[in-house]
Amino acid sequence: MASPTSSGTFTMGIVDDDALALRSLREIVADRIPEGRILWTETSGQAAVEHCASDQFKPDIVLVDMTLGGLRGVDVCRQIRMRSDAIALLAMATFLMKGYREAAVRAGVQGLIGKGDEDVIVRSIRIVAGGGVLDDDFDTVAKAHARVVNGGGIDYLTPRETEVITLLSSGLTDAEISNALNVDRATVRKHMQAVRRKLRVDTAIQAVVAWLRTRD
Repeated sequence: MASPTSSGTFTMGIVDDDALALRSLREIVADRIPEGRILWTETSGQAAVEHCASDQFKPDIVLVDMTLGGLRGVDVCRQIRMRSDAIALLAMATFLMKGYREAAVRAGVQGLIGKGDEDVIVRSIRIVAGGGVLDDDFDTVAKAHARVVNGGGIDYLTPRETEVITLLSSGLTDAEISNALNVDRATVRKHMQAVRRKLRVDTAIQAVVAWLRTRD
């Protein structure tokens, strides 16, 4: 598999059971991403997983529709991530439902986007294919692979999650953390949900205890 960071080019797979969406994505790549080459497109999630396990058809990045029928998009992402610490994953949805984001993060993808904005699609593909993530909620490919395989833990917190749990452990309230990081309180709560999930605890107090034990 060619490295997108070393050669400047990258290969892609796309899985979406909407024929119109597949055609649109192919056209976007052909017209606006000359450095990207599509290895395959699939309407079946299982076929996409099998391609990613094959040396011949393994791409640098896979675009996955979260609303796939059959094997669900989130399960496609998780199965690919379990097997690969090299393939980047970009999840897509026509409507960005609230539950999709957390499911995508858990499955080890590097970003989640809507299908309606061509500029966002182009920019996101390039970021993720180049080894990046779309925001602090998402892990890099290698880190996501380790987290999914090992089930989470302190080592798999994102930098922002580490900041939040560190501030909480020092005695700050959600409001004070919000001010310190210049984010709203809902964002602080969202990061704490991710921390609790990764540390396999149910409450913020349990998360603080687990965090402080690693500092001893």
